[in-house]
Amino acid sequence: MKSFRIRIKDGRTVGGFASDLTRINVPPGEYDARWGEATIRDGGGPRTELALTVLNATPVVGTRQSFLNISSSEYHLDLDNFPDVGADSSIEVLERY
Repeated sequence: MKSFRIRIKDGRTVGGFASDLTRINVPPGEYDARWGEATIRDGGGPRTELALTVLNATPVVGTRQSFLNISSSEYHLDLDNFPDVGADSSIEVLERY
C-alpha cells in the first residue's frame, strides 16, 4: 500500500466502515492514509477492492484499531485516479510518502 497525508475538505462528507462494521463519517481535517487493496466489510459479505484506509480517523471502542476504509466503489467521484484527484474531490492529497 502507498502512504499519503490527506485532507478531507471543510463542508464535505466522506464516510467509511470501521473494523466493527460501524459506518463513520470522517470529519474535515488532515489524516495519514494508505491507498491499495483492502477488505471492505459493510454488512454484506467481505470483498476486496481499492480503498483509502484512513488512519487515526476515530478510535473504535474495544479495539486497538482506529482506521476505517473508504470504498472506491462508493466514493468513485472522489477517488477516481487517486492520488491524482480532481479539484471537485472531497479529498486533497497533501503529501506522498
